[in-house]
Amino acid sequence: EDYAYFANLDLGNEKISLGDHTIVTGELTGAGCEMTGNINLRGAATVIGEFGGNIEINSEYTMNSDIHIKGNLSTTSHLYLNGKTFTVDGDVSINNRVYLQKGTLYCGRDLITNYSSWIFMENVEDVINVRGNYTHDGGYHNFSLTNGTFYIGGNCTIDKSGFEGSGSHTMVFDGESQQTISFNNANSNFNKAIFRNKNGIVITSTLNANEVEIEEGCDVSFSNGGSAGMTLTDEEVAMCKANA
Repeated sequence: EDYAYFANLDLGNEKISLGDHTIVTGELTGAGCEMTGNINLRGAATVIGEFGGNIEINSEYTMNSDIHIKGNLSTTSHLYLNGKTFTVDGDVSINNRVYLQKGTLYCGRDLITNYSSWIFMENVEDVINVRGNYTHDGGYHNFSLTNGTFYIGGNCTIDKSGFEGSGSHTMVFDGESQQTISFNNANSNFNKAIFRNKNGIVITSTLNANEVEIEEGCDVSFSNGGSAGMTLTDEEVAMCKANA
């Protein structure tokens, strides 16, 4: 398939179908565009205002300003946030390395980390905020989750190894409807998990976490039928792991 290179590209309010080899190296504009396919950012590419379409990172890219897209984001090469905020109203699919670098990745719908994904959250300012569901289907790499905060508003499914929280890394479950957490691989774990959802959280299998905090008003139920209201003691955490 041929590649199409643009220094600057303005899609305006166009409805357009693109292949996956459309590359922008300068300014990308098109708040009102409706598109199928993806735009690939290269070099010093910058998104001006909101962009209505989808973006794919298929060549190493370092953000030089905040980005807001209404479509979906997929990564098949290294993405460096460089302290910036990448806001995605749609879905995010990570298939390579993502370095937060004191930046924020916001996902308005669902996030999936696939087999070859590798997330680096190593600073207290690092934030991933997923308002839909999160699925970890990785396993090839062990994520570097030593600091920062990972918010999840939907269900969380950990299917593979490699998701290993440590240090000061924190998971926060703060959805607006009941959430489900499913740990399907004993080789993955949360470092600290904060349960904040006042509509309740259901844990369907063993909860692998070094520390658990349940905020007031959040009801947590476990697969063995137990529940907790405020804060789990070490003994209760151990019991949940043993009986789930």
